[in-house]
Amino acid sequence: MTMIKIIGMILGVVSFLWMFVRLGKRTNPIKTFVGSAFLGVLALVLVCVAGQFFSKTLQINWYTVSTSAVLGIPGVILMVLIHLIWAF
Repeated sequence: MTMIKIIGMILGVVSFLWMFVRLGKRTNPIKTFVGSAFLGVLALVLVCVAGQFFSKTLQINWYTVSTSAVLGIPGVILMVLIHLIWAF
């Protein structure tokens, strides 16, 4: 396994745990998580539809859907930025 994959997995686990700590402090964490996941997946679908017009789109697969569901809209923005940076 390369070092970049290991660092990516560590950052993924840390961000996942951080999300649950933050959601645990809210009055209704399940409702907040479901709402954030829904908005994240909706943002991913909108980016994919809009990206077809610009020929820069994200692929919908297990990784992108889970990232957008767990991290929400900031996760989708991060995936778009990474895709734009690595596309050139």
